[in-house]
Amino acid sequence: MTVPTVAPTPRRALVRAGTVVAIATAAANVVAFALTIVLGRLLTVADFGAVVALLGVAIVGQVPAMALQVVVARHMATATAATRPGLARALLLHAGLVALAVAALAALITVPATGLLHLGSPGPMAWLAASLAPVTLIFAVQGLLQGEERFTALGVFLVVMAVTRVGGGLAGSGFGPAGVFAGIALGAVAALAVALFLVRRDLVVRRDLVSAGGQPFQPREFYGELWTAVAGMGALLALTNVDVMLARHFLSRHDSGLYAAGAVASKIAFWFPQAVAVVVFPRLADAEQREGLLARAATVVIGLGLLTSAGTALLGPWIFGILLGAEYRTLGATLGVFAAAGAAGTLVQLLLYSGIASKDRAITAVLVAALVVLVGVVSTVAHGSVTTIIVTVLTTLVTLAVVGLLLSRWRSRATVRD
Repeated sequence: MTVPTVAPTPRRALVRAGTVVAIATAAANVVAFALTIVLGRLLTVADFGAVVALLGVAIVGQVPAMALQVVVARHMATATAATRPGLARALLLHAGLVALAVAALAALITVPATGLLHLGSPGPMAWLAASLAPVTLIFAVQGLLQGEERFTALGVFLVVMAVTRVGGGLAGSGFGPAGVFAGIALGAVAALAVALFLVRRDLVVRRDLVSAGGQPFQPREFYGELWTAVAGMGALLALTNVDVMLARHFLSRHDSGLYAAGAVASKIAFWFPQAVAVVVFPRLADAEQREGLLARAATVVIGLGLLTSAGTALLGPWIFGILLGAEYRTLGATLGVFAAAGAAGTLVQLLLYSGIASKDRAITAVLVAALVVLVGVVSTVAHGSVTTIIVTVLTTLVTLAVVGLLLSRWRSRATVRD
Protein backbone atom coordinates (compact mmCIF):
# COMPACT_ATOMS: atom_id res chain seq x y z
CA MET A 1 0.00 0.00 0.00
CA THR A 2 1.37 3.40 -0.99
CA VAL A 3 1.13 6.11 1.62
CA PRO A 4 0.31 9.48 0.03
CA THR A 5 2.84 12.19 0.66
CA VAL A 6 1.75 15.41 2.30
CA ALA A 7 3.20 18.66 1.05
CA PRO A 8 4.88 20.53 3.90
CA THR A 9 3.09 23.60 5.18
CA PRO A 10 4.96 26.90 4.91
CA ARG A 11 5.78 26.77 8.63
CA ARG A 12 7.09 23.20 8.41
CA ALA A 13 9.11 24.16 5.35
CA LEU A 14 10.68 27.06 7.25
CA VAL A 15 11.53 24.82 10.21
CA ARG A 16 13.12 22.26 7.89
CA ALA A 17 15.09 24.94 6.06
CA GLY A 18 16.16 26.52 9.33
CA THR A 19 17.42 23.18 10.59
CA VAL A 20 19.47 22.60 7.43
CA VAL A 21 21.01 26.07 7.49
CA ALA A 22 21.67 25.91 11.25
CA ILE A 23 23.51 22.59 10.96
CA ALA A 24 25.48 23.79 7.95
CA THR A 25 26.39 27.09 9.64
CA ALA A 26 27.53 25.27 12.78
CA ALA A 27 29.65 22.87 10.73
CA ALA A 28 31.20 25.74 8.74
CA ASN A 29 32.01 27.64 11.94
CA VAL A 30 33.60 24.56 13.50
CA VAL A 31 35.77 24.11 10.40
CA ALA A 32 36.75 27.80 10.45
CA PHE A 33 37.54 27.61 14.18
CA ALA A 34 39.68 24.53 13.53
CA LEU A 35 41.82 26.59 11.14
CA THR A 36 42.74 28.97 13.95
CA ILE A 37 43.52 26.13 16.36
CA VAL A 38 45.67 24.18 13.90
CA LEU A 39 47.53 27.28 12.69
CA GLY A 40 48.30 28.07 16.32
CA ARG A 41 50.24 24.83 16.44
CA LEU A 42 51.84 25.01 12.98
CA LEU A 43 53.05 28.62 12.96
CA THR A 44 55.46 30.50 15.15
CA VAL A 45 53.92 32.80 17.74
CA ALA A 46 54.82 35.88 15.69
CA ASP A 47 53.36 34.47 12.47
CA PHE A 48 50.23 33.28 14.26
CA GLY A 49 49.69 36.77 15.67
CA ALA A 50 49.97 38.23 12.17
CA VAL A 51 47.44 35.73 10.78
CA VAL A 52 44.91 36.44 13.56
CA ALA A 53 45.28 40.18 13.02
CA LEU A 54 44.71 39.78 9.27
CA LEU A 55 41.68 37.56 9.86
CA GLY A 56 40.21 40.50 11.75
CA VAL A 57 40.93 42.74 8.76
CA ALA A 58 39.28 40.14 6.51
CA ILE A 59 36.07 40.30 8.56
CA VAL A 60 35.91 44.06 8.03
CA GLY A 61 36.62 43.56 4.34
CA GLN A 62 33.69 41.18 4.09
CA VAL A 63 31.12 43.72 5.28
CA PRO A 64 30.27 44.79 1.68
CA ALA A 65 29.98 41.10 0.76
CA MET A 66 27.55 40.40 3.61
CA ALA A 67 25.50 43.43 2.61
CA LEU A 68 25.59 42.30 -1.01
CA GLN A 69 24.15 38.92 -0.05
CA VAL A 70 21.03 40.35 1.60
CA VAL A 71 20.43 42.92 -1.15
CA VAL A 72 20.74 40.26 -3.85
CA ALA A 73 18.45 37.98 -1.85
CA ARG A 74 15.81 40.73 -1.57
CA HIS A 75 15.84 41.36 -5.31
CA MET A 76 15.51 37.65 -6.08
CA ALA A 77 12.77 37.15 -3.49
CA THR A 78 10.64 39.95 -4.95
CA ALA A 79 11.19 38.99 -8.62
CA THR A 80 8.71 37.05 -10.72
CA ALA A 81 9.52 33.60 -12.11
CA ALA A 82 9.98 35.12 -15.56
CA THR A 83 12.45 37.80 -14.46
CA ARG A 84 14.57 35.80 -12.02
CA PRO A 85 17.03 34.26 -14.53
CA GLY A 86 17.83 37.54 -16.26
CA LEU A 87 17.87 39.36 -12.95
CA ALA A 88 20.40 36.87 -11.58
CA ARG A 89 22.77 37.69 -14.43
CA ALA A 90 22.38 41.43 -13.89
CA LEU A 91 22.92 41.08 -10.14
CA LEU A 92 26.05 38.97 -10.58
CA LEU A 93 27.42 41.41 -13.14
CA HIS A 94 27.15 44.31 -10.71
CA ALA A 95 28.34 42.08 -7.85
CA GLY A 96 31.47 41.52 -9.91
CA LEU A 97 32.01 45.27 -10.10
CA VAL A 98 31.58 45.53 -6.33
CA ALA A 99 34.03 42.67 -5.84
CA LEU A 100 36.67 44.39 -7.95
CA ALA A 101 36.15 47.66 -6.05
CA VAL A 102 36.52 45.95 -2.66
CA ALA A 103 39.68 44.12 -3.73
CA ALA A 104 41.13 47.32 -5.21
CA LEU A 105 40.45 49.26 -2.02
CA ALA A 106 42.11 46.53 0.04
CA ALA A 107 45.08 46.58 -2.32
CA LEU A 108 45.44 50.34 -1.82
CA ILE A 109 45.88 49.94 1.93
CA THR A 110 48.34 47.03 1.62
CA VAL A 111 51.46 49.11 2.33
CA PRO A 112 50.10 51.09 5.32
CA ALA A 113 48.48 47.93 6.76
CA THR A 114 51.79 46.09 6.45
CA GLY A 115 53.48 48.71 8.59
CA LEU A 116 50.64 49.10 11.07
CA LEU A 117 50.38 45.36 11.72
CA HIS A 118 54.16 44.77 11.61
CA LEU A 119 53.82 42.08 8.95
CA GLY A 120 57.38 42.32 7.65
CA SER A 121 56.35 42.13 3.99
CA PRO A 122 53.26 43.15 1.95
CA GLY A 123 52.67 39.58 0.76
CA PRO A 124 50.08 38.50 3.38
CA MET A 125 47.97 41.65 2.98
CA ALA A 126 48.23 41.49 -0.81
CA TRP A 127 46.91 37.92 -0.84
CA LEU A 128 44.13 38.90 1.56
CA ALA A 129 43.15 41.70 -0.83
CA ALA A 130 43.14 39.22 -3.71
CA SER A 131 40.89 36.84 -1.78
CA LEU A 132 38.22 39.49 -1.25
CA ALA A 133 37.20 39.51 -4.93
CA PRO A 134 36.07 35.84 -5.11
CA VAL A 135 34.68 35.99 -1.57
CA THR A 136 32.49 38.98 -2.43
CA LEU A 137 31.13 37.17 -5.49
CA ILE A 138 30.53 34.06 -3.36
CA PHE A 139 28.31 36.06 -1.02
CA ALA A 140 26.37 37.34 -4.02
CA VAL A 141 25.73 33.77 -5.17
CA GLN A 142 24.63 32.90 -1.64
CA GLY A 143 22.16 35.76 -1.98
CA LEU A 144 20.77 34.17 -5.17
CA LEU A 145 20.28 30.85 -3.36
CA GLN A 146 18.78 32.56 -0.32
CA GLY A 147 16.38 34.68 -2.37
CA GLU A 148 15.20 31.62 -4.29
CA GLU A 149 14.81 29.74 -0.96
CA ARG A 150 17.18 26.99 -2.12
CA PHE A 151 18.28 26.41 1.45
CA THR A 152 19.57 22.86 1.04
CA ALA A 153 21.94 24.01 -1.71
CA LEU A 154 22.90 27.01 0.43
CA GLY A 155 23.62 24.80 3.43
CA VAL A 156 25.77 22.40 1.42
CA PHE A 157 27.67 25.26 -0.11
CA LEU A 158 28.40 26.89 3.27
CA VAL A 159 30.24 23.73 4.28
CA VAL A 160 32.01 23.45 0.91
CA MET A 161 33.19 27.06 1.14
CA ALA A 162 34.53 26.57 4.66
CA VAL A 163 36.36 23.37 3.71
CA THR A 164 37.97 24.80 0.56
CA ARG A 165 39.14 28.01 2.20
CA VAL A 166 40.39 26.30 5.36
CA GLY A 167 42.03 23.54 3.32
CA GLY A 168 43.79 26.14 1.22
CA GLY A 169 44.96 28.03 4.27
CA LEU A 170 46.38 24.91 5.88
CA ALA A 171 48.04 23.82 2.64
CA GLY A 172 49.88 27.13 2.42
CA SER A 173 50.81 27.36 6.10
CA GLY A 174 54.32 26.05 5.41
CA PHE A 175 55.07 29.36 3.70
CA GLY A 176 54.05 31.53 6.64
CA PRO A 177 51.25 34.15 6.73
CA ALA A 178 51.59 34.90 3.00
CA GLY A 179 51.15 31.21 2.23
CA VAL A 180 48.12 30.96 4.49
CA PHE A 181 46.30 33.79 2.73
CA ALA A 182 47.44 32.65 -0.72
CA GLY A 183 45.88 29.28 0.09
CA ILE A 184 42.70 30.95 1.35
CA ALA A 185 42.48 32.98 -1.86
CA LEU A 186 42.88 29.89 -4.04
CA GLY A 187 40.36 28.04 -1.91
CA ALA A 188 37.91 30.91 -2.40
CA VAL A 189 38.36 30.66 -6.18
CA ALA A 190 37.57 26.93 -5.99
CA ALA A 191 34.50 27.65 -3.84
CA LEU A 192 33.36 30.30 -6.32
CA ALA A 193 33.50 27.72 -9.13
CA VAL A 194 31.21 25.46 -7.09
CA ALA A 195 28.89 28.37 -6.33
CA LEU A 196 28.54 29.32 -9.99
CA PHE A 197 27.82 25.70 -10.84
CA LEU A 198 24.93 25.71 -8.36
CA VAL A 199 23.31 28.72 -10.08
CA ARG A 200 24.28 27.81 -13.65
CA ARG A 201 20.65 27.61 -14.79
CA ASP A 202 20.05 31.17 -13.66
CA LEU A 203 22.90 32.40 -15.84
CA VAL A 204 22.00 30.80 -19.20
CA VAL A 205 19.06 32.91 -20.41
CA ARG A 206 18.04 35.24 -23.21
CA ARG A 207 18.80 38.93 -22.76
CA ASP A 208 15.20 39.90 -23.38
CA LEU A 209 14.15 38.19 -20.14
CA VAL A 210 15.95 40.71 -17.95
CA SER A 211 12.82 42.86 -17.74
CA ALA A 212 10.13 40.47 -18.97
CA GLY A 213 7.06 40.29 -16.78
CA GLY A 214 8.26 42.83 -14.24
CA GLN A 215 10.30 45.94 -13.57
CA PRO A 216 13.74 46.12 -15.23
CA PHE A 217 16.85 46.02 -13.07
CA GLN A 218 17.71 49.49 -11.79
CA PRO A 219 21.45 49.86 -11.01
CA ARG A 220 20.98 53.17 -9.15
CA GLU A 221 18.38 51.64 -6.84
CA PHE A 222 20.58 48.58 -6.34
CA TYR A 223 23.62 50.60 -5.28
CA GLY A 224 21.50 52.78 -3.02
CA GLU A 225 20.20 49.71 -1.22
CA LEU A 226 23.70 48.26 -1.07
CA TRP A 227 25.12 51.40 0.53
CA THR A 228 22.39 51.38 3.19
CA ALA A 229 23.00 47.68 3.86
CA VAL A 230 26.76 48.24 4.15
CA ALA A 231 26.15 50.99 6.71
CA GLY A 232 23.78 48.75 8.68
CA MET A 233 26.05 45.71 8.55
CA GLY A 234 29.06 47.81 9.49
CA ALA A 235 27.22 49.32 12.45
CA LEU A 236 26.06 45.87 13.59
CA LEU A 237 29.59 44.47 13.30
CA ALA A 238 30.97 47.38 15.31
CA LEU A 239 28.18 47.19 17.88
CA THR A 240 28.81 43.49 18.56
CA ASN A 241 32.62 43.77 18.67
CA VAL A 242 33.56 47.19 20.02
CA ASP A 243 33.11 46.07 23.64
CA VAL A 244 36.19 43.83 23.45
CA MET A 245 38.34 46.78 22.38
CA LEU A 246 36.84 48.99 25.08
CA ALA A 247 37.48 46.31 27.68
CA ARG A 248 41.08 46.02 26.49
CA HIS A 249 41.50 49.78 26.93
CA PHE A 250 39.78 50.35 30.27
CA LEU A 251 40.30 47.08 32.20
CA SER A 252 43.49 45.59 33.54
CA ARG A 253 45.30 43.12 31.29
CA HIS A 254 44.03 40.27 33.47
CA ASP A 255 40.40 41.39 33.43
CA SER A 256 40.50 42.23 29.73
CA GLY A 257 41.68 38.66 29.13
CA LEU A 258 38.70 37.37 31.09
CA TYR A 259 36.44 39.64 29.05
CA ALA A 260 37.90 38.30 25.80
CA ALA A 261 37.08 34.78 26.96
CA GLY A 262 33.54 35.81 27.79
CA ALA A 263 33.23 37.35 24.34
CA VAL A 264 33.72 33.85 22.90
CA ALA A 265 30.46 32.79 24.60
CA SER A 266 28.82 35.92 23.19
CA LYS A 267 29.95 35.06 19.64
CA ILE A 268 28.65 31.49 19.93
CA ALA A 269 25.28 32.75 21.15
CA PHE A 270 25.23 35.28 18.30
CA TRP A 271 25.80 32.70 15.56
CA PHE A 272 23.68 29.90 17.06
CA PRO A 273 20.19 31.24 16.09
CA GLN A 274 21.37 33.14 13.00
CA ALA A 275 19.78 30.57 10.67
CA VAL A 276 16.39 32.01 11.66
CA ALA A 277 17.19 35.36 10.06
CA VAL A 278 18.70 33.73 6.97
CA VAL A 279 15.66 31.53 6.32
CA VAL A 280 12.89 34.07 6.92
CA PHE A 281 14.61 36.93 5.08
CA PRO A 282 13.16 36.22 1.60
CA ARG A 283 9.62 36.21 3.00
CA LEU A 284 10.22 39.40 4.98
CA ALA A 285 10.35 41.13 1.59
CA ASP A 286 6.60 40.40 1.28
CA ALA A 287 4.69 43.18 3.08
CA GLU A 288 1.70 40.90 3.70
CA GLN A 289 3.80 38.33 5.56
CA ARG A 290 6.32 40.62 7.23
CA GLU A 291 4.71 41.68 10.51
CA GLY A 292 3.44 38.26 11.56
CA LEU A 293 6.56 36.44 10.36
CA LEU A 294 8.88 38.93 12.04
CA ALA A 295 7.04 38.48 15.34
CA ARG A 296 7.29 34.67 15.11
CA ALA A 297 10.95 34.77 14.10
CA ALA A 298 11.75 37.18 16.95
CA THR A 299 9.99 34.85 19.38
CA VAL A 300 12.12 31.92 18.20
CA VAL A 301 15.33 33.96 18.51
CA ILE A 302 14.35 35.12 22.02
CA GLY A 303 13.51 31.57 23.06
CA LEU A 304 16.81 30.22 21.77
CA GLY A 305 18.60 33.13 23.43
CA LEU A 306 17.04 32.42 26.83
CA LEU A 307 17.90 28.73 26.50
CA THR A 308 21.49 29.48 25.47
CA SER A 309 21.94 32.05 28.24
CA ALA A 310 20.64 29.73 30.95
CA GLY A 311 22.76 26.84 29.70
CA THR A 312 25.86 29.02 29.48
CA ALA A 313 25.35 30.41 33.00
CA LEU A 314 25.09 26.86 34.41
CA LEU A 315 27.63 24.96 32.30
CA GLY A 316 29.85 27.73 30.96
CA PRO A 317 32.21 28.02 33.95
CA TRP A 318 32.80 24.26 33.93
CA ILE A 319 33.38 24.11 30.14
CA PHE A 320 35.63 27.17 30.12
CA GLY A 321 37.59 25.72 33.04
CA ILE A 322 38.30 22.58 31.00
CA LEU A 323 39.06 24.31 27.69
CA LEU A 324 40.88 27.44 28.86
CA GLY A 325 41.95 26.81 32.43
CA ALA A 326 40.65 27.02 35.99
CA GLU A 327 41.19 30.78 36.14
CA TYR A 328 38.36 31.37 33.65
CA ARG A 329 35.85 29.72 35.98
CA THR A 330 35.88 32.96 37.94
CA LEU A 331 33.59 34.41 35.27
CA GLY A 332 30.84 32.26 36.76
CA ALA A 333 27.26 33.13 35.88
CA THR A 334 28.48 36.28 34.11
CA LEU A 335 29.03 34.01 31.11
CA GLY A 336 25.25 33.81 30.88
CA VAL A 337 25.14 37.60 30.50
CA PHE A 338 27.68 37.37 27.67
CA ALA A 339 25.51 34.75 25.95
CA ALA A 340 22.42 36.93 26.43
CA ALA A 341 24.23 39.84 24.78
CA GLY A 342 25.11 37.62 21.82
CA ALA A 343 21.49 36.49 21.46
CA ALA A 344 20.30 40.09 21.66
CA GLY A 345 22.71 40.89 18.85
CA THR A 346 21.07 38.19 16.72
CA LEU A 347 17.67 39.75 17.38
CA VAL A 348 19.04 43.12 16.25
CA GLN A 349 20.41 41.44 13.12
CA LEU A 350 16.94 40.02 12.39
CA LEU A 351 15.48 43.52 12.64
CA LEU A 352 18.21 44.88 10.36
CA TYR A 353 17.37 42.17 7.82
CA SER A 354 13.70 43.12 8.06
CA GLY A 355 14.60 46.74 7.39
CA ILE A 356 16.69 45.82 4.36
CA ALA A 357 13.94 43.53 3.06
CA SER A 358 11.41 46.37 3.27
CA LYS A 359 13.88 49.06 2.12
CA ASP A 360 13.42 50.86 5.44
CA ARG A 361 16.53 52.78 6.50
CA ALA A 362 15.29 53.66 9.98
CA ILE A 363 16.82 50.63 11.73
CA THR A 364 20.24 51.47 10.25
CA ALA A 365 20.02 54.97 11.73
CA VAL A 366 19.00 53.52 15.11
CA LEU A 367 21.92 51.07 14.97
CA VAL A 368 24.42 53.87 14.41
CA ALA A 369 22.89 55.88 17.26
CA ALA A 370 23.08 52.86 19.58
CA LEU A 371 26.76 52.38 18.71
CA VAL A 372 27.52 55.99 19.63
CA VAL A 373 25.59 55.65 22.91
CA LEU A 374 27.34 52.39 23.86
CA VAL A 375 30.82 53.77 23.24
CA GLY A 376 29.95 56.97 25.10
CA VAL A 377 28.47 55.27 28.17
CA VAL A 378 31.24 52.69 28.53
CA SER A 379 33.96 55.30 27.97
CA THR A 380 32.60 57.66 30.62
CA VAL A 381 30.95 55.76 33.47
CA ALA A 382 30.47 52.03 32.80
CA HIS A 383 33.95 50.51 32.60
CA GLY A 384 34.73 49.58 36.19
CA SER A 385 34.59 45.80 35.77
CA VAL A 386 33.92 42.93 33.38
CA THR A 387 30.32 42.70 34.60
CA THR A 388 29.69 46.44 34.28
CA ILE A 389 30.75 46.54 30.63
CA ILE A 390 28.86 43.43 29.48
CA VAL A 391 25.69 44.48 31.34
CA THR A 392 25.91 47.85 29.55
CA VAL A 393 26.28 46.02 26.23
CA LEU A 394 23.30 43.79 26.99
CA THR A 395 21.16 46.75 28.07
CA THR A 396 22.03 48.66 24.90
CA LEU A 397 21.23 45.72 22.61
CA VAL A 398 17.97 44.84 24.37
CA THR A 399 16.84 48.47 24.26
CA LEU A 400 17.79 48.63 20.59
CA ALA A 401 15.84 45.43 19.87
CA VAL A 402 12.72 46.74 21.63
CA VAL A 403 12.91 50.06 19.78
CA GLY A 404 13.45 48.20 16.52
CA LEU A 405 10.47 45.91 17.05
CA LEU A 406 8.20 48.82 17.93
CA LEU A 407 9.47 50.83 14.98
CA SER A 408 8.96 47.91 12.60
CA ARG A 409 5.41 47.36 13.85
CA TRP A 410 4.56 51.06 13.54
CA ARG A 411 6.00 51.22 10.03
CA SER A 412 4.05 48.13 8.96
CA ARG A 413 0.76 49.53 10.22
CA ALA A 414 1.45 52.90 8.60
CA THR A 415 2.06 51.12 5.30
CA VAL A 416 -1.22 49.21 5.60
CA ARG A 417 -3.13 52.45 6.34
CA ASP A 418 -1.62 54.11 3.30
